Amino acid sequence: MDATTPTVLPAIHDTFGAVFIGVLVAGALWGVTCMQTYEYFEHNTSDRWILKSLVTIVFVSDTFHQALMSHTIYTYLVTNYFDPTYLIKVVWSLVAELLASGVVSLIAQGFFAWRVWILSRGRKGMAVVTLLVCLVLGNFTVTIVYFVRALNTSTFIELRNLSTLSRALNTIGVVADVAITMAMIWLLHSMKTGFHRSNQIISRLILFSLSTGLLTTLCALMCLISISVWPNTLIFIGFYACLSRRKYLYLFSAY
Repeated sequence: MDATTPTVLPAIHDTFGAVFIGVLVAGALWGVTCMQTYEYFEHNTSDRWILKSLVTIVFVSDTFHQALMSHTIYTYLVTNYFDPTYLIKVVWSLVAELLASGVVSLIAQGFFAWRVWILSRGRKGMAVVTLLVCLVLGNFTVTIVYFVRALNTSTFIELRNLSTLSRALNTIGVVADVAITMAMIWLLHSMKTGFHRSNQIISRLILFSLSTGLLTTLCALMCLISISVWPNTLIFIGFYACLSRRKYLYLFSAY
C-alpha cells in the first residue's frame, strides 16, 4: 500500500462510539456514587455493621465495574487502534462487566425487597415480597447464565446469538424495577394518616421513589429496546454501562 494512501477504518458511531458515551456517563455517575458513599459513612456511623458491609461491597463492585468498562474501551480504541479486525472480537473485560453489574443489582434489589418486608410488617406483604424475591433471584440467575454463555464467545457475531437471553435479562430487570417501585409506593401510601403534614411528607417520599425508580426502569427499558430495534449495533451496551450505576443510586434512595 502506498504511504500516501489513507487507511480507511469502519464507522463505529453506533458501536464503540455508543459504548464510549456509555462509559463517559457511567464514569460521571460513579463520581456521584463516590460522594454518596462518603456521605453515608460520614453521617451514618451508628448503622449496623451488616449495612456498612453491604454498602462497601456494592461500592467495590461498582468501582470494579467502572474499571472493567474503562479497560474495555481502552483496549478497543487505544491499544488496538488501527487494527479494525480486533473490533469484532469480544474482550474479556466486556464479559466480566456482566458479573459485576449482576452483583450490584442483586444487592440493591434484594435490599429493597427486605425493606418492603420490614415496612409491610411481616405477613401483610408476604405475597408482594415473594414476588420481588422471585424477580430479583430470576434476574441474577439469568445474568449468571448469560455470563457463562458469553465466556465461550470470542466474537460479537457469536455474542449476537445470545440476543434472546439478553432480551430476557433486560425484560426481567424492567419488571423487577417496576415491581420494586410500585411496592414502595404502595407501602408509603398505606402509611398515610389523617394529618395533613404527615401526608404531605409521605406524598413527597412517594414522588421521590417514583422518580428514582423511573430512571432505573427507563435505563433498563432502553437496553431492551435498543437490542431489539438495533441488534447489529452496540447501543444497548451504552445503556447497560449506566444501569449498574443507576442501581447503586437507587440503593441510596432508601436512606
